[in-house]
Amino acid sequence: REGDMMVSIPNVVDQTYTGVLNVNISLAFYASSRLGDGTADDDQSWAVIPLRNVSEVQNPISSIMLSGAVGQANMVQLDTSLGPATEARLDLFASGHGCEEFWYTNVPGTKVPAGACGGGAYREIMVLVDGQLAGACHPFPVIYTGGVNPLLWRPLTGISSFDVAPYQFDLTPFLAWLNDGKPHNITVQVWGNNPTGYWVLDGVLLLRHGRKGQSMVGGSVEVVLHAAPNVTETVHSDSPGSSLQSMLGQHSYRVRGQVQLSSGETLKSEVAGDLTARSTNRAVGQDTQITNGLLQAVRTSVRGSERMTKDTSYPFFVFDYGAQDKSSMLLNASVHYARLTTSVFETGEGSAYSIESCNHIQSNAVYNRSLTNHSKV
Repeated sequence: REGDMMVSIPNVVDQTYTGVLNVNISLAFYASSRLGDGTADDDQSWAVIPLRNVSEVQNPISSIMLSGAVGQANMVQLDTSLGPATEARLDLFASGHGCEEFWYTNVPGTKVPAGACGGGAYREIMVLVDGQLAGACHPFPVIYTGGVNPLLWRPLTGISSFDVAPYQFDLTPFLAWLNDGKPHNITVQVWGNNPTGYWVLDGVLLLRHGRKGQSMVGGSVEVVLHAAPNVTETVHSDSPGSSLQSMLGQHSYRVRGQVQLSSGETLKSEVAGDLTARSTNRAVGQDTQITNGLLQAVRTSVRGSERMTKDTSYPFFVFDYGAQDKSSMLLNASVHYARLTTSVFETGEGSAYSIESCNHIQSNAVYNRSLTNHSKV
């Protein structure tokens, strides 16, 4: 069947910013799996539903931009003619911009001095189904190619700066609600998001359906633990012209659900997460800021006899010094950060395997350029 695809990459081209984007796009299609008799295996039927149809609005980017504490509410209604969904996953693309680009360096509160960004140094991406917390995770502190100091990212760019992968949330415990054929609210939001910055949030719902002809005859959703993040931030002056901001954050959630099918099968699932964070921001005079932190999370998804546990750790250190006079500017920066993940997969038979990945960058750069002759660096 014919279909439309839309790609939007906002860009600024003027006398100062002259970069023009050249884009190549490729699409990969895969045939559905087949059984030995040549018939389609309905157990492998997947549906892909965008949370928001940006092709129907005049400004697609503004429709998925989120500023302040209000979440992005999306109404979703599953097509029950495909049979009941047996697995649900949300892939959420999320990136912070403006005063949210370096959110881990933000000062507490919303009334902040000129040039500073508020909201504090704790952020959390959250997903709610009909008002109930379905999942949460720390955003990775992505630093783009001009971030902190442009010379830091030559020849290597920052982790995920050219490929921001989606954050994945298991919504399977909520299928007893979602499978009823009625509209449901799936809200995505960023905890701590301040009004002077914004996040771009674009979600895609992936649904795995059982065999056609089956129906859901019963089910339940039990929200075991639903609480707001517990975050404390303090600021004090430890010497003349120097201040220290400390942040501690913790959040836990847990939800379980089950779906009874007309075939007599009962599908049980559970999702749980524990998030912790700590960081310090030291400001020395008007020129220097030193940021040091660690974001950690353990998230578990259980479906029947299968269990997946994902452990993430994001350590980061940023030293940023800047000075300027009438004729030149100086930037001296050092960045040291990593993305560490371990995923463990277990089955009811006792077998297990794990996947570990590590991205680590340490970069230092001094950038000194003339303010009167822009070609002199």
